[in-house]
Amino acid sequence: MRISIEAVDLGEKLGEFWAIRDVSFNVKKGSIGVLAGPNGAEKTTTVGILATFYKPSRGFARVEGFYVVRVHGEVRKRIAYMPQDYGLAGDITTYGFIVYNLMMRGF
Repeated sequence: MRISIEAVDLGEKLGEFWAIRDVSFNVKKGSIGVLAGPNGAEKTTTVGILATFYKPSRGFARVEGFYVVRVHGEVRKRIAYMPQDYGLAGDITTYGFIVYNLMMRGF
């Protein structure tokens, strides 16, 4: 079984508060993974770690076998992140938003 996304004991501490703690899961290659939970469950923080926007306070994550902290450049070559509420011009398409972000990251 090949794993595309793996999170092991992820934690993100903001001051004295743990935003996420002990998050572990994996997503097999070719399948769809879903993070579900109520507002404030820190799904966005978890995705932010996987997308290399945040460095976890503990644990580790890999995307396509690459550690999100140690080789974030390789991770970024393999993912595209589309936030729920992107704040660019209202007429930009999802494709245009992704192309814009890739260009801003030097691709």
